[in-house]
Amino acid sequence: MLKRMLAILLAIVATFMISSCEDTSPIPILTTSSIRSDGTGFTDNDSPTSYSTLRSTYYLSDDLIFLLSDKLSRKSLSSYGETVLTPVGMELTDKEYLAIDKANQVLYFGANDAIYKVGFDGQGLVRLSQNDGNKYYAPALSACGRYLTAANDTCIARFDIEQYQWNYVNVPFGSLYGIYAADENAYYYYSKHISPTNNNDYVKLIRLDAATLASNEMMSMIDYEPFFQTHRRQLEISNNCRYFGMQHVIEPYQEFSWWGSLPWQRFSSDLQVFDRVAARVIVIPSSFTFAFIPDSDEMLYSHLMYGMADLMRMDLTNSESTMIWDGFYQTNIYSYSVSRLIPRYDGRKVYIHGWKRARA
Repeated sequence: MLKRMLAILLAIVATFMISSCEDTSPIPILTTSSIRSDGTGFTDNDSPTSYSTLRSTYYLSDDLIFLLSDKLSRKSLSSYGETVLTPVGMELTDKEYLAIDKANQVLYFGANDAIYKVGFDGQGLVRLSQNDGNKYYAPALSACGRYLTAANDTCIARFDIEQYQWNYVNVPFGSLYGIYAADENAYYYYSKHISPTNNNDYVKLIRLDAATLASNEMMSMIDYEPFFQTHRRQLEISNNCRYFGMQHVIEPYQEFSWWGSLPWQRFSSDLQVFDRVAARVIVIPSSFTFAFIPDSDEMLYSHLMYGMADLMRMDLTNSESTMIWDGFYQTNIYSYSVSRLIPRYDGRKVYIHGWKRARA
């Protein structure tokens, strides 16, 4: 009797293992698409930006695209080659943030734990941050273009481009990314905090008065440790320095266990946007990713709607959204998740790096 029960149990376990390993759902496929801001001209498998989760792309025009990876490089949509702007031996230590001065055609970036500037043509490379043993990253220009802010584990560093002089303000938890708002004489910066009550880590947007050093929390979110290589903390500031956005972005993934592979998972989170002029926070649930449209009060975002990742355009002055793309690649193929949105600087075209999936 015991042998019979054991045989039945083993048969049940074997059946469960076989069924667990058989995931008949279609596998999501990573793809790059493009679309015009009016919702026309959708093109799939359009990947001249050479997307990678390890590269950040700044799309000024069809002839001028800057890429951050181990190197800083420039390319155009009409050419598959790239021009490297950084010298041999220099490695970017900040692969996310690039400050762009279009008027003077100057780029500010983080390499070798320091802040540098270089021309759009790769000429005029200069180290700006002092050789004080500290690590600097996340360069950002003020709206007026005079001040460059850099982040540090212990302080906020502000560089006066006209006076060629640094100013430092110590902050309790250091800074991740921020700007100096000259019209308020205040810093707005992201910082990582550990709660004394529940030991959760938080990322907070802080306003720091430069004269009194009084600080106020504008918004916050729980900070997850990167448990996947494709997990990134998305912290953005519009180039007019009015809007600040934060959320988590995780690429779709498939978990594996002793029983075999499990179904694919996708991740969305609350997107929070702070408007420093209106002093309000906009919350968008179930967002995959977002991007501010340069030189405007508009934002693009993708969120989960009717089981698909769509593409929306929001007027941040009144929070009104318009759908640009419903998420259909074809009748039976839909947008499963979106990883990055890369708008052209004029806002008339956007590249969508995401995942598509066929319906079962």
